[in-house]
Amino acid sequence: MNTLRWITALLIVGFVAGLASEARAQIGTCPPAAGEAFLDVNNVRARLFNNGNLFWSGDPFVYEVPKGEGVSAIFTSGLWIGGTMGGQVRVAGARYTNHSFWGGPLDDNGNPPADCSVYDRLYKVSRRDITAYEATGTTTADLQDWPTGLGAPTLAPPGNGLDDDGDGETDEDGEQISLLDQPLAQRLNRVIDLEAGERPAILGDQSIWWIMNDRGNEHRSGGSDTPPIGLEVHVMAFAFDTDDALDNTTFYKYNFYLKGNTPLENAYVGVFSDPDVGNFADDWVGADTVLGLAYAYNADDVDEGAASYGAGPPALGYDFLQGPIVPAPGDTAYFDGGRLPDFRNLPMTHFLYFENGGCVNCDPTNGSDYYNYMRGLWKDGQSVTEGGNGRDFSQTPAAFMFPGDPVACAFWSECNADDAGTSIPPSDRRFVMSTGPFTLNPGDFQQIVFGIVWARGTDNFDSITQLRAADAQVQAAFEAGFENVMGTATDPPSAPVELASPANGATGQPTNPTFYWQALPAIGEYEVQLATDAGFSSDVMQVSAFAPTANLSGLLANATYFYRIRAVNTAGFGPWSAVWSFSTSDVAFEAGSMFKDFQVVANAAGPLDPPDYAAFAFNNSGFPAPGGLERGTRGRQQANSDAVWGIHAGGADIPFGPSTDDNSFLARVTRNGIILPNILPGDYEMRFTQRCVEHPDQCQAWRAFTDGLFMDVPFELWHAGIDTPDDPSDDYRLIPWICDTNACQGGTEDGVFDIGGDHPISGGLNDPFSDWTYWRRPLDVSPGEAGYEAFITNTETPTEEIFARIVLVQWNGPEAPPYDPPLPEVGTVFRIVTDLLQAPALAAPADGADITSPEVTLYWHARLGDMLFQLQIATDSNFDTIIEDVNGLTDRVYTFSGLTSNQAHFWRVRAVNVDGEGLSPWSNTWGFNTGAIAATGVEALGGAVPETYELGTNYPNPFNPTTQIEFGLPEATRVRLD
Repeated sequence: MNTLRWITALLIVGFVAGLASEARAQIGTCPPAAGEAFLDVNNVRARLFNNGNLFWSGDPFVYEVPKGEGVSAIFTSGLWIGGTMGGQVRVAGARYTNHSFWGGPLDDNGNPPADCSVYDRLYKVSRRDITAYEATGTTTADLQDWPTGLGAPTLAPPGNGLDDDGDGETDEDGEQISLLDQPLAQRLNRVIDLEAGERPAILGDQSIWWIMNDRGNEHRSGGSDTPPIGLEVHVMAFAFDTDDALDNTTFYKYNFYLKGNTPLENAYVGVFSDPDVGNFADDWVGADTVLGLAYAYNADDVDEGAASYGAGPPALGYDFLQGPIVPAPGDTAYFDGGRLPDFRNLPMTHFLYFENGGCVNCDPTNGSDYYNYMRGLWKDGQSVTEGGNGRDFSQTPAAFMFPGDPVACAFWSECNADDAGTSIPPSDRRFVMSTGPFTLNPGDFQQIVFGIVWARGTDNFDSITQLRAADAQVQAAFEAGFENVMGTATDPPSAPVELASPANGATGQPTNPTFYWQALPAIGEYEVQLATDAGFSSDVMQVSAFAPTANLSGLLANATYFYRIRAVNTAGFGPWSAVWSFSTSDVAFEAGSMFKDFQVVANAAGPLDPPDYAAFAFNNSGFPAPGGLERGTRGRQQANSDAVWGIHAGGADIPFGPSTDDNSFLARVTRNGIILPNILPGDYEMRFTQRCVEHPDQCQAWRAFTDGLFMDVPFELWHAGIDTPDDPSDDYRLIPWICDTNACQGGTEDGVFDIGGDHPISGGLNDPFSDWTYWRRPLDVSPGEAGYEAFITNTETPTEEIFARIVLVQWNGPEAPPYDPPLPEVGTVFRIVTDLLQAPALAAPADGADITSPEVTLYWHARLGDMLFQLQIATDSNFDTIIEDVNGLTDRVYTFSGLTSNQAHFWRVRAVNVDGEGLSPWSNTWGFNTGAIAATGVEALGGAVPETYELGTNYPNPFNPTTQIEFGLPEATRVRLD
């Protein structure tokens, strides 16, 4: 067996001859696939699903690079495949919540399982799992259940006396087990036989395998108007833990098996991506036709926002490392881990970027749209043309959009769309890269392998240069069969982890505490184990962490817990740390409890007392009226109409409420929660004012998503202070961005904030809704309108998004225009009320601890949305004598180096919001005592003041219980030695 075949390890023998006619195959009744797993062995953490989607299928979206920093580089991706069968277009595709794949195999007649839940699973096995089994006999559930019979690649041991490959001969060479030539019923329940020496044939240092099909139910959007193809798809996602470009890369291998008797001709495979490189709103995309690389990058050198990369943002790309095969006499193709003569691999053949909305070059909605996009055509069948947006600049057909080099700002790139240096405004990009055409014959299979590569340079354009170099290295490693790829770890970790927080014996900890420990060199993963007894016989949970900190939730209130932590690498597990214990209180810091209410607080008649509920919700007041009809007033935004105005989220057909339900408000209006730190604390108002009627030039919104021009709106947006609704002195005006729905959904700008159509939250056709409003914080947040005016006059980009996609819905309105009343009446005020900040909980050192060092590190817990903190240390419990007072801390940990001997110290922490205003209550006060702290000698090395910082050797060396370290300073300053 050659090296490449051994590594990729998938030898398939053809299906049983005479597959049943496609006419006999049925569409199943499978529920949506819900299996998921995380690929996380290297510097990437990716959330995977068995429904055709990658990275997002409901919150959260996760393609995090570097792992552990909380910034995603991709929102979502999806598999598309389509072609013709007997001249009829058939497509299976996944995009967002629309998918065409379900868990499990197809039987020999091409039928899906009767019970799909049995196969609703992904199998994750790492090299260390196999090593641990061979050393100790312990298995993980996925290793033990590895589904060899379904086609999960498996290696048999040499000389096993079996005929696992079905060739009529006893296996003697440890070849790949392949049972796919046997009837499904015969192999259905066959799992790996570890005791007999079988092992998963994983790729890289970690592999995730799953099986899915496109007959499990009716297709959703992606080919919803076309019959199923009859595909069984085997997927292997894998990654390497290295110290080069592969450490930032993930790989995906798809095998497509056609079960039927009609070939899929003129077939194309596409990979869809919505790449949010940190902040979603400032991306550009491009295609490198030499490398076959589709990529995304930042349009400027600063990626703004809370969950962003900041300065010098990275770039990422998708590369078909191995495309489908087509006949090519005299050529050789990569296929199934080996080389196949007289065939060649197709490269990326098309790259197409499309807009969000319903226009002809916007989101696909049916099978024809998906198929056209994979063939490099717009939804109306027009070819992509060179220049501009790919439709209107020229008549020259183009297979790839934006193939020009953006590093040189060459034509046709997004920074030079017309060969005259005109750039395209950056925004939320989405694209599909595809390869084809090819033929998939009955009983045969096709295979593709693609990699997602990430690189970061000194600026946004240098990141593209680094991405190209990384992609070339990845392609070379693939073509060499990964034979020279070596993981960074050859031995398991040897050092135990040193725990830090919660302190041993700490009390009053929240039921979702944050754990801290000291990082070990060259370790990127740890395991945290929690139990209710010191012997860990009652294992409460065991989770992985990719930084020396972890958040756990679901603990019981007023209980005692024990925890320990160990380091992990690709070779195995390190020793456990010491065992520490802590006790919980009844406090929980919940990320989802940040909205208190959605209110209508005034109408034309004046303030409403009390305010009425303003959001349409199934989960709070019952659909459809805000507050429910039984409350009587219904807000009375229109005193002479039965129609009631409320707020909801644009495009959302899910409940909407003020609460902890992440599938309601947070899912749409706060961009999956990533901007929550920007909005807390504070109250926000949409005010329909007379000024906007009389002076529309004073009420402007920016059409950021289309032409970048301003339009009149009938409202003003305001930050109404923090729990001060009747005090205008601390209010400042926000900036509205508008998705003028006429244009955003495929029409033309009408420049009017208007309503139309029926909102999907309702069950009828009498609930029209407004254009979409996005709320942005100006650069100047001083009270008043200075920040708003600066943007309107100078087009300064606001720094942060507050809310997104808020729409006004008119319950019980007309079914068709004219809509009466057309908008809430002048005087209407909608208010969004958020929680105040929550007092932190102290974690370490434990209350009453003894400190013998002149330095102490303090830890505390806080709500996930609370980002800034003030800490005070005093020598009395009333804090009359404060020796340290620091504000604006961004971490939940602080080191203080000014302790003195034989002194009681007291400390406390409170949260501060990102504007620097709004304070939580103080935490509890904890104390610690210092004993006799060893004095430190201060003198000049060599008798003279050094010109630079100097560090001498320590004595004795190795350390005894004490040691002396000499260092020199060019000037007097505080010092910390690590």
